[in-house]
Amino acid sequence: VYYPRRIEIAKNAINSLVEKLPENTDIAYAYFSTNAGTIDNYDKLGQYDIQGQTYIMKGVDLGIKQFSESDATRILVIVTDGEATDELYSSTAFENFDGTVFTVGFNHVDSNLAGMAKNGGSYFTASNPGELTDAFDTIGAKITSMVVDPMGPQVNFDITESTPTNGNLTTQGDTIYWTPADGQELTGKVV
Repeated sequence: VYYPRRIEIAKNAINSLVEKLPENTDIAYAYFSTNAGTIDNYDKLGQYDIQGQTYIMKGVDLGIKQFSESDATRILVIVTDGEATDELYSSTAFENFDGTVFTVGFNHVDSNLAGMAKNGGSYFTASNPGELTDAFDTIGAKITSMVVDPMGPQVNFDITESTPTNGNLTTQGDTIYWTPADGQELTGKVV
């Protein structure tokens, strides 16, 4: 009986995520084990023998370096099947990273990894290939909603005193920020 290695399972789940992202999404890959490196093409992922120790921050820092200053939306997805060998879950580059971070523990539950999710990102756990694909499908949907404006580029918004907001409404550049007056979560409501 053939049992696929975790890297093969992760590669399939990553492919599921990539296929769901909007067309022309720039994607960069970084891997980590005892060492870290970058991969310029998804198809090359299987060529690397990613095994050994788990130095998460080596890969995270290298992944952060892949973003350019002009990248409007920066999203980092971290996947690991083990705890950090050196027990490091942060770095200066990570603390200064202002993008969204999603984390996934594959056959591994880790509160430190959960604590790395930030800026609208989430932490997921997956104990089998199906759950890993489901996690990446959810991440893909969240990323798509972050980078694709369903209303298109021709939206104009004018804040006036007569605009009923029931909260604090402000703009910064092309972004509208709204904080509900009551501060409660808007679960199940349309904004």
